[in-house]
Amino acid sequence: MKAERKLIAGLSAAAIALSCMSFASFADVAVELNSFEATSDNVKILGRAKYMEDAGALWFGLTDAGVEFDFTGTTAVLNISADSAASSDSSPARIAIYADGKLYKDTTTLITPRDYEVKFDENSTHTVRLMKLSECPNGTIRLNEIKTDSESIAPTPEGGRKIEFIGDSITCGYGVDATSGGFSTKTEDGSKTYAYKTAQKLNADYSMVSFSGYGIISGYSNNGKRSTQQCVPDYYDKLGNSWGAFSDGKYIQNETWDFAGFTPDLVVVNLGTNDASYINSIKGDNDLKNSEKEAFTETYEAFIGQIRAANPNAEILCTLGIMGQDLCPQVETAVNNYKTNTGDEHVNYLKFNIQNTEKNGVGVDWHPAPQSHIDAAYELLGAIEEFYGWQGDPDVDIDLPVERTLTAKDSTDIEINEISSKGTPVSVVLSPAAEEFVTFTVDDTNIASVFGEAEVEPGVGKSVGAAENGTVTVTTDAETGEATVYVYGNNEGTATLTASTDDGLSVTFNVNVDVEADSIVDPDESSAADNSSEAGSESQSDSSSASSSSSSNSSKSNSSAAANSNAAPDNNPATGAAAGAAAAVILLAMGTIVASKKSKD
Repeated sequence: MKAERKLIAGLSAAAIALSCMSFASFADVAVELNSFEATSDNVKILGRAKYMEDAGALWFGLTDAGVEFDFTGTTAVLNISADSAASSDSSPARIAIYADGKLYKDTTTLITPRDYEVKFDENSTHTVRLMKLSECPNGTIRLNEIKTDSESIAPTPEGGRKIEFIGDSITCGYGVDATSGGFSTKTEDGSKTYAYKTAQKLNADYSMVSFSGYGIISGYSNNGKRSTQQCVPDYYDKLGNSWGAFSDGKYIQNETWDFAGFTPDLVVVNLGTNDASYINSIKGDNDLKNSEKEAFTETYEAFIGQIRAANPNAEILCTLGIMGQDLCPQVETAVNNYKTNTGDEHVNYLKFNIQNTEKNGVGVDWHPAPQSHIDAAYELLGAIEEFYGWQGDPDVDIDLPVERTLTAKDSTDIEINEISSKGTPVSVVLSPAAEEFVTFTVDDTNIASVFGEAEVEPGVGKSVGAAENGTVTVTTDAETGEATVYVYGNNEGTATLTASTDDGLSVTFNVNVDVEADSIVDPDESSAADNSSEAGSESQSDSSSASSSSSSNSSKSNSSAAANSNAAPDNNPATGAAAGAAAAVILLAMGTIVASKKSKD
């Protein structure tokens, strides 16, 4: 910990009350922050990073590289600066800060050093993670200082395993946050890649060594000529590779990587997509095309040897195929040749399925969309389990968040133009389907009051129980996600019926009631009308009682409705329409009534 201590003044409740020309104010509350260096003693290093003693800063630039630490307090401040390549408006360095595992800030950096503050509500132990989401060529960053209101900070625990991923734009998350617009670090997110998702599922620490457009013998090319400046083997032993420099004139590619800083249990290689673009662009010269395929195979085999020399005890898994399988035979041949020539059996091959663009869509420039990355992660996890016996953590969810919806099954415009004991069905659908509470609320109980169907015991007719305050709560069907109520109305006018869930999903129906006071019961319900007529004034009294109770006293309505049901099982409040006063009710058709259940006495 540096000896220097900083004070950050926080203005507390700056309320000033004016009374009789006098003022009252609250004093400022000072929060004392201690300063820490971003060394491995204080933080867990994510990916490749190097502490620069002369600059007093931790330098990193590769995809998903960063730090993670624990502290006890409420406030953490990260002081970050970026190199000159990050000054581009279209492609600055993109970073993410996580607070206790949740995304706290997703932003881009400036060249000028800048403080990024993380505030917590409770004074307790918290975890802060800083990750560089964009790739290295378009800017690197330095973590100059960490300040917290605690006496110490500590690295978070190491993962159970370590995996290094070597790749190109796919591993960088190129264009994963958009579908068009060309390359931009603003749409690049390494936390959404197959590589990061695989490490998450395995609770593994990771290191990404990836650059968009790079390959084995050539970077991306469409003119039949090698792009020799974009070959991953040339930078594998470097801290990174960026077009920009810091104010001290240093470039990250001039810094050698110490392989002791991260010793992987597994190295996953995903290269060849850009080599294929070059080889396929050779036109009219099949001999050259074939010889370049052979050169790719030989260089790939040599690169496996380079990886093995740096990681003598690691498993090596060579993959290709997400954006095309043109050079998959050459990758497989390189793996087999290396194993035959060296006797090293700890090298394997995986042919990825090509991304399913019809199902998942695409990212920018035909790169994998988020779901395609997840599909590839599950493929890779399956291969890792087959080859090495590693199993993913069932409690770790790497799937995309499911967007829940509550929608009307049919129209949201409900027309009631006749009195019928059948009622008008109103249905909603919860997606994805699940058994969950849905509350139906009507805004005008004089037009369409809310009732719920009481429990039905064997041998007892259905009775109607009124819910309180014009509201009935039901549950959706676990398999279909549907919940249905039946709407009855009286008194001409309009109302709205709203169905909502506890977490804020809702759908609103417009209810238009156009029923004359002297309407008769639907002919199909003549038997019910006759029953009502025979009941005489006593039945009318019961029906009127239920109607008035729906807007004023639900418990009374329950009692009246239940009593009427016990006396005449086929009756319900709507039947009283023959007397010119149709009760406004909603009857439950599907789901479980929660409010105002009534059983036989």
